[in-house]
Amino acid sequence: MNLSSLNGIAIIMEQVQERSNFWDLSQDRVEVDSHCRSHLNPAGNWCGHDPKRPRFFKQPKTHGERPDAIRIAAANAEHFYYHPQQWLPSLAMAHSSTRQERSEARERDTSIVQVLLHYTELASLRVGVPCHKEGAFKNFSLQFIAEKAGFRKPGDLPEKGIKRAYRGIRQLVKAGYIQVHKRFDLYKSEEGLNKYKGLPAVKRLNQKLFAELGVSLQRLSFRRRQARKRINQRISQECKQVDQQLSGIAHSFVEKSKPFKKGLNIAGSSQNQQDKASERRFQRKKQDLARLQQLMRLYPETPPRELLQRFNLCIS
Repeated sequence: MNLSSLNGIAIIMEQVQERSNFWDLSQDRVEVDSHCRSHLNPAGNWCGHDPKRPRFFKQPKTHGERPDAIRIAAANAEHFYYHPQQWLPSLAMAHSSTRQERSEARERDTSIVQVLLHYTELASLRVGVPCHKEGAFKNFSLQFIAEKAGFRKPGDLPEKGIKRAYRGIRQLVKAGYIQVHKRFDLYKSEEGLNKYKGLPAVKRLNQKLFAELGVSLQRLSFRRRQARKRINQRISQECKQVDQQLSGIAHSFVEKSKPFKKGLNIAGSSQNQQDKASERRFQRKKQDLARLQQLMRLYPETPPRELLQRFNLCIS
């Protein structure tokens, strides 16, 4: 072997060494991951999912203990992540493929189910919070569900986690676990055109979800009867308070309206006109009193004076 061939072999070895150094990016990869893509994980996805450490919904410490039917269903929902063949079979049938769902999809479905169960009003199985002051029911948006399920944080962009939560809700609807009714509001634009504004949809759980999560329908029906009984007791107490307030208002109203009744049979055209006007005022106040009674039943925690001002009523 001559000197030129040795030089050629040395050049080739240097090229091979340079190529091996080029492809050895372990240090660069660690630096990039720590600075630019810190949210990546060994699974290779962009949602922060780790198959060995799934993230499920955790009940806030400030919230009270939920009924046992909801607690059992939420605890059994975690078994779907580890054993999808044994739990929630309708969700597996709703999957478009014959293959098993990916682990990040199972984590998504489990978290959403736990969030919906935790914020379910047991008497009606609607997802939301009853607003007793306003006499309405507050439905939760996809942004709220995504935040509680751990798909987004309060400081993230508005659209982050929304599509993932939407896909989870769509799968649950397809499986027949929840019912979703869309809502919108009609308003006038500056140009005078009718426009629509989307509102959080009404979401209601079906008993099928509880049955496939190991909760007997007898237990669920019993807890729902208890919840409705508590609501009726609260309404009856509020009605008693309203009746007490109305009795005082009606007594003062009758005492103030007595002078108007005394002049109804007095002769004279001018006096008759005054009596007719007084009678009209008396009937108007009587109608306002009946209206106030309805409003106080609808808004039991609102003071009567505030209702009089808000709805332009006069009983004095």
